[in-house]
This record gives sequence, structure tokens and C-alpha cells, in this order.
Amino acid sequence: MAQDSVGLYSEYQFWMGKLSVWGQASSSETQQDICHHLPQFQEFLRQIYEVLKEMDSGTVIERFPTIGQLLAKTCWNPFILAYDESQKILIWCLCCLINKEPQNSGESKLNSWTRGLLSYMLSTFRFDIKEVGLCTQSLGYATADYYPGLLKNMVLSLVSELRENHLNGFNTQRRMAPERIRSLSRVCVPLVTLPDFEPLVEALLTYHGHEPQEMLWPEFFDAVNEAFLLKKTALSKSAITCLWLRHLPSLEKTVLHLFEKLIFSEKNSLRRIKDFMKDSLLPEAACHPAIFRVVDEMFRYALLNTDGAPEVLATVQVFTWCFIEALEIENTQLKFALKTYFPYASPSLVMVLLQDPKDIPRGLWHQPLKHISEMLRAAVEDQTQGSSGGPFESWFLFIHFGGWADMATSRL
Repeated sequence: MAQDSVGLYSEYQFWMGKLSVWGQASSSETQQDICHHLPQFQEFLRQIYEVLKEMDSGTVIERFPTIGQLLAKTCWNPFILAYDESQKILIWCLCCLINKEPQNSGESKLNSWTRGLLSYMLSTFRFDIKEVGLCTQSLGYATADYYPGLLKNMVLSLVSELRENHLNGFNTQRRMAPERIRSLSRVCVPLVTLPDFEPLVEALLTYHGHEPQEMLWPEFFDAVNEAFLLKKTALSKSAITCLWLRHLPSLEKTVLHLFEKLIFSEKNSLRRIKDFMKDSLLPEAACHPAIFRVVDEMFRYALLNTDGAPEVLATVQVFTWCFIEALEIENTQLKFALKTYFPYASPSLVMVLLQDPKDIPRGLWHQPLKHISEMLRAAVEDQTQGSSGGPFESWFLFIHFGGWADMATSRL
């Protein structure tokens, strides 16, 4: 069934039996038994989650045909669900059952059932479940129809509240308390890969309050970034940019993830590097100078620690190409001066290097190359810039623009 499958299967059968006996925890004896066994049961759920997260939803059902019964019995037991830790692990397990692209009616039904169970968990402690049942009956809804709709409405309501909160600014009478926003981000940690919750995740990432400290839970940023890197979420570029601006470790991890892909890829042509680069969203996000400077500094250290390895040089050049393309598309040059992206270089030199050498006839290469050479020499010799004007900085700026570097090499 999985690693240590015999032991896990034995535990699985034991807890299935326990859940059947516990039922709705209506007697004091049952409640005492649950309290006695709860730590071990939560540990069992963690082990189940560790196994489930390595499988796709189809494999989960094949290997654990009664997993739905186990999770449902757990969710319907108020004495277990009353503990935050139980809720968190259960949500993680349920997320493993969601199939992002259902292939048949069975998988679609499983998705609907799982979302209904998630909705139930999220609503149980806001409303009295008996009142919810009476309400759905009077409206003519079946529970299976009601809970997915409830989940959608809850998410839309929270998104609207966050946006209204953002627009109202310092209107404290209508503002959502920072503690609630922080708590909401913590609840969303295990839910970031579910499409139903993407609007709420985006609203949290793009929300900016007026508090001096970050309101969102650090684990929320980590979870969103991991989901983005593993292609388990489809957040907008603006949301991902906000993520990296608000949480530096996520940006650093993304750059390192890009390096890992390039290192372990067998064939790294310029076309392939460009595909990896664009897929990372880093060049587009780098239109914001703060992100560009962090990424560029990481390239600098990579070059210094690899003695200018050709693979790293190519990566820097491709990043710069993609970054310039993104600038042209967004016309962001008008928002930020070039000095904010290249603080150690003269703007006139950067403007020359930004020109595409392919637009210059081969017979006229000599003049711009001579002009670039003179400006680079002047930058190195200009002692008023201090250490920032040293040979390395001039070389580091020049190698960003691979077309000019290739042109200079071809003339040697």
C-alpha cells in the first residue's frame, strides 16, 4: 500500500473500527475514549497524509478504497473536529482527493463530494449544523447541492470584505481586524492548491493594509510559492509579484528552483533556457525594480561562485532578454528610471546596450562597439564611483547583453 504498508494497513483498520464505535460522540464514555486516543489518531492522520500527497487522486482511491468513509466519519465527529490540529490535517487529506482535471463522471462526483465535505468543515463552527439542515430543507436543497454553493459564497464574501477593507483604508469602523486577516491566511495554508480558493488567495496576496508589520502568516507565503513552483495553482502574475515583494524567501527559493531546473536539464539550448525563464515569471515580475535587484544580485553571486561558468552567463543573458521584452510590453520604462535597475552604470551606457545589435547592419558594427568600449573604459577609470565602478561591475553589466558580447567576440 505504501512504505511500511503492513503496519499502516493494520492501523487503518483499527481506526476505521474506532470511528464506527465513536459515531457522533454522544455519550460521555465515547468522549473520554476519544480524548484518550486523539493524539495517536492525529498522528495516524499525519501518516495518511504523507502517503496520500505522493499519489494522484486515482491511485488514492485504488489503494485506499474506503478513504472517503474514514475522512467523512472523522469530519462528522464534532469531538474530533473541535480541535484545530484535527481540522488542519483533515483539510490536507481532503485536498489530496481533489482531481484538478477529472477524466470521468466518477472523478467529477468525487470532487463534488470532497468540496462538500470541505464546505461542511468550514461552516460547522460558524453556524449550528441543525439550523443549517433546517434551512436547506426549507429551501428545497439537498446537502450535496448546498455545501458546494456555500463554499463558493463564503469565498466570494471574504474576497469582497478584503477588497472593501482595502478601499476603506483607515475607516476603522468597516476595516477587517489585522488578527482576522492573519488568522484567515493561516486557515488557507492547506487550501492554496484548490481552485475554489484561488480568488481568496489572490485577495490576501494583493491586500495591503496600513500596519507596520506583515499581517499574513509566513507559512501561507511558503505554501503559495510551493504550489506555484509545482504548478498546482493558477494565480495571476500580479498576485505572484505581490508574493515575492512581500516575502523575500519565496523569491529567493524561486530563483534557486530555476537554477536547479537548468542544472538537472540534459540539454540547455538558449531556446530551452528561455522557456524555463519565461515559465518562472521572473522576468515579468522583475519589471518591479525591487525584484530585479534581488534576482540580479543572486546572478552576481552565482557568477562569482562558479568562476563565470558559461551556463550561468547564458542564464543571465537570457534573463536580460526576457526582462527587456517584458519592459517593452508593459512600457514600464516610463515608471522607473533605468538607474533603479542598474545603479552602478551610467544611464547613457545602458541605453546603448539596450539597443538590439541585430538591428545594426554587419558592416556598421565597428562604431557602436567602439563607443561601448570607450564608455566601459571611462566607467572603470572613473574613481569617483568608488568600488562600484570597478572592472567586475563593468564586465557584469556588459555580459547582461549577450548580443553585444557575441558581436565583440566575433570580431576578435
